[in-house]
Amino acid sequence: MSDRQSRVKSGASPNGCVEAFNQGSAEKLRLYETIINAVDEPMCFIDSSYRFLMTNRHYEKLLNLSHGEILGKTLPEIWGEKAFDPRAKELIERCLEGESVKFKGFFSSPARGERYMAFNYYPYRGEEDDIRGVLCIAYDLTDTKNTEDALKYSENRYRVMMESMMDPVAICSWDYRIEYMNPAMFEIAGEGDVGDICYRTLHGFDSKCRWCDNGESMEVVPKTIEYVRPINKKNYHVAISPIVNNDGTVSRLTIFRDVTAMKDLEKALHKAQKMEAIATLSGGIAHDFNNILFPISGYTEMLLDMLPDQTPYIDYLQEISKASRRAKELIAQILTFSRRGDEHMEAIGLEPIIKEVMKLIISTLPATIRIKQEIFRECFNVVASPTQIHQVMMNLATNAYHAMEEKGGVLTVNLTNEIVPGEMTPPLPGMAPGEYVLLKVSDTGRGIPLQLQKKILEPYFTTKPKGKGTGLGLSVVAGIVKRCKGFIYIESVPGKGTDISIYFPRADTHQEWKGISRDNSLVKGGYEKILLIDDNPAVLNMEKRLIESLGYKVTAVQESTRALELFKENPDGFDLVLTDLTMPGLTGDRLAKEIFAVRPNMPLIVCTGMHEGVNPGECEIMGMKFQCVLSKPVNKAHLAGAIRSALDNGEGGSR
Repeated sequence: MSDRQSRVKSGASPNGCVEAFNQGSAEKLRLYETIINAVDEPMCFIDSSYRFLMTNRHYEKLLNLSHGEILGKTLPEIWGEKAFDPRAKELIERCLEGESVKFKGFFSSPARGERYMAFNYYPYRGEEDDIRGVLCIAYDLTDTKNTEDALKYSENRYRVMMESMMDPVAICSWDYRIEYMNPAMFEIAGEGDVGDICYRTLHGFDSKCRWCDNGESMEVVPKTIEYVRPINKKNYHVAISPIVNNDGTVSRLTIFRDVTAMKDLEKALHKAQKMEAIATLSGGIAHDFNNILFPISGYTEMLLDMLPDQTPYIDYLQEISKASRRAKELIAQILTFSRRGDEHMEAIGLEPIIKEVMKLIISTLPATIRIKQEIFRECFNVVASPTQIHQVMMNLATNAYHAMEEKGGVLTVNLTNEIVPGEMTPPLPGMAPGEYVLLKVSDTGRGIPLQLQKKILEPYFTTKPKGKGTGLGLSVVAGIVKRCKGFIYIESVPGKGTDISIYFPRADTHQEWKGISRDNSLVKGGYEKILLIDDNPAVLNMEKRLIESLGYKVTAVQESTRALELFKENPDGFDLVLTDLTMPGLTGDRLAKEIFAVRPNMPLIVCTGMHEGVNPGECEIMGMKFQCVLSKPVNKAHLAGAIRSALDNGEGGSR
């Protein structure tokens, strides 16, 4: 008897099922044994009573049992009643009726723990074609299922990531077909869909994108480009990454990032940097111009004081004086643009200022231009500088005149209150509901072309012919309006005219504007000793003579280091120090610090071309406190008042 036959016989069940299975020839048994043990998957035969007739070594290994421990036992005895559930029993019953069945599920293996298995059941027929039992082949799919689950998890994770991205994402095939679009991409693609030609749907091109190398290269190197999408005119940063498919073709994953706002910020930054550079240059020019202008205005004023009223040259000197004042106003305009201006802001009414400017305008405009004024007498007060409001009105009127210079027209000036209720949308972006004063200047001139309207507030931009304008007028107006926390709106129709509306917020308090001071009271001088420092010899000589004409004794020094030496040699030998601010070697603020270290209460005045003038009184500049800071060019009365005030107050210097 063979070893296989003895193993089968030793495991025979009481009902003789194993003997029945063993009725075949020994040769058949050896064949069966060879076949099932050659299979790399667990395999067994069971009879109609679910009793094991034969198993291979893989099945025995799966159960961690020997052949003898399994043979002759039933499925419930080996797998347990819970494992042999009604579903498994139903499937085996179907197989015993002649049907091949398959099912998958989790099973607990004593040797391997819980496994995910696939069971295939096939009917086993005898020589009479009667069904004797079932052939079962088991497949351990645990590793495969784990791989599939991991793949599904990965796919789901990346799909969720793609679909939650704010940036549009698309995958395009080698033949320009869209394979995938995330919701953000669908949003900008409009009616486009998967399967469309990518360069048409995604970019709005008639042919493939200029940077696309599909069909030309199979390189798998990522790249980035920036372009303006023709469909929506937005700037995009595009990152392109290759995806190598199983068939060797290469698809492209493309991520679009809208950088339009970033580009706008870059332009704004470049513009701000350019403006800062221009402002620095403007401030430097203003400083040098002040040093040139100061001697002109100073000597002119001294000549006017020296000459009798009937002198025939008085008129010439008056014209020089007027030109000097206009030049000073131009410098103030440049300083305002360069943000170096420090005009005093106060609550004022605009009506008297506008009326004063209109008187001047009426006397200078040609008869071809008619003027209409609608100025409300009880306008709200606004916080502003009277000089700068004067400047705003003059610039607007000048622009209107130039627009109507050739054909004439109508200049209309409106000043009225404007109330924006809380429930109403404000007329301009950024405006809050509230009370405003509206200044509107309109002309019926040639208008401004639409493509230029966004640029007219930029410095040095002008639509006027060469020699007609500097391009600073409206930019200065915009700067002043912004400083007053107001809003400016320009509406222009080519061939019909331009309306410029300025909204000033209402002030809480009121102070009547008394006009530009023309006080001709007696200029007070004195006998005190003054130390005068300025690195510009022309300014130094003129200031020395001007101050000496007031009766003071002046020691004039061009070098600030030498001035400090003189002061330290005799600190009590001077009653007041008057110094320039920007000087080589030792600047005015550093000189003042050294002087205050020797004599803390020393009266000191700064006279500079870098800051606009302020009235005598305690002022602070560059961290140092002085009794007064004057702006060049300063007239004789103003200078005399500042000197007298500093000397009479007595206490000066650093606090």
